Amino acid sequence: AVNRLQNAIMVSPGDPNLHLLLGKTLYQTRRPSEALAQLDAAISADPRLRPDRAAILANWSAGANPASQPAPARR
Repeated sequence: AVNRLQNAIMVSPGDPNLHLLLGKTLYQTRRPSEALAQLDAAISADPRLRPDRAAILANWSAGANPASQPAPARR
């Protein structure tokens, strides 16, 4: 999923929704610093997405940070 989103961003670098989705995906795959960079890129392209970033950060603060959770079982 990350590679596909990165490829989509190369085609449409100004699409804030792609950056937002990539940020969420990176967050879920335990890559928080990369996730924050993508969330910030989404906000730079569309400041109305700031509440989405705030909600994700609130989840991290509330202990929903996947980096602090055990890794899911791989299939």
